[in-house]
Formats: sequence, structure tokens, C-alpha cells
Amino acid sequence: LHNKNIKIIAVLRNPINRFISAYFHNMRYGFIPVLSPEIGILKILQKDKEFLEKYPRAHEILEYGFYGKYLERYLELFKPNQVKILLHDELIKHKEESIKSIYEFLRINSKFKSSRLEKRPQKVVYNLKAIKFATFINKILYSYNSSNTRLYVRKNMQTIEKFNYFNVMNLFFNVYKKPQLSLEIIREISNFYEKDIELLEKLASLN
Repeated sequence: LHNKNIKIIAVLRNPINRFISAYFHNMRYGFIPVLSPEIGILKILQKDKEFLEKYPRAHEILEYGFYGKYLERYLELFKPNQVKILLHDELIKHKEESIKSIYEFLRINSKFKSSRLEKRPQKVVYNLKAIKFATFINKILYSYNSSNTRLYVRKNMQTIEKFNYFNVMNLFFNVYKKPQLSLEIIREISNFYEKDIELLEKLASLN
């Protein structure tokens, strides 16, 4: 290990919300096809072999939700008092208290203020029509590697790439409105992560 005294902070989002956001995010950037979540999400959860082979990033949508699996590996290398686990919802709801607890964990001045704390995270686009439009723009803005797992901004496209045309589209229809998914889909995602959540709860009790 390069630093045995390192401090690790894990901010964990609700695995269902994270999964859904990641699904739409990957559609937006062309890593998976634009499909209704009622169809596409089931293909991923049921590990459709043809789908996962054709769209490798779809596997990441599954894997990145195993919080317990990967935190367990960290805790094999570091002591529990070196790892701080925060829930995303609690961080949003109790921002000041959460930030204070982080400062205490890092042993830094509680009066320190970071300008980055006020910056908004990247919004997720949930409208399928807007996402389909984005796939055409992507062909102009980006080049992709042979496995379609990474994208790169094309030369002389950096300025255009920063322009958020979704904000303009949002004036006419709400592209950021979260979809109302069926109970079946929600239940499928929940069941998929059930055992990992149980593991996470055990690990969190050590925190």
C-alpha cells in the first residue's frame, strides 16, 4: 500500500435510483441503445448474453451497485476507522451536519468552506426523445473506441461539447423529469441487490 493512513469516504446512493440514473446516462452517451426502461432494464437484470456482449458498458450498470461487495474489499485492507460511509439521501437532507462529520473524520478545520460544495451535479436526462436526439449529436461531438466503452471529444469540438442543449429543450418539455417505472422493474432491481444490501448493512455497523 502507498498510504496505510489513508482516509476513505464512501457516499452511497439508493441502489435503485443509482441503477436507473446510470441506465439513462449510458443511453445518453450512446453506450447502450435507446430503449424503454421497461425493456432495456430487464435485459440487463436478466443478463441477456447477446445484449451484454454487444454493449459492454451495460455490465457496469449492474456492477457499480454492489456497494457491499467492494467496501468489503476496502475493509480487508484498511481499518474500519479509516472508512466513513455516508448515505446520499442523508447528505442531501442534512448537508451541514454531514459536512461537519466529514471534516471531523478528516481532522480538518470545521470552519473551512469549499466553493465546490455549492456546485450542482450533472443532471440526468430521462426523456427518451431528447436522448435519441443526443445520439445524433454524439456522432458529431465524440469518437468512440472499438469496444464502444469510452468516448473522446473530437478535435475543435470542446466549446460545443460544453453547451447544454438539454436546458433549451427543457423549456418545451421536461427532459429531467424522472420516469414512473412499473413496480415489477423496481422489484427486480431491489431483488438483484438484496444480498449485497444485507452485506452492506453488516459492514456499516462497523463504521
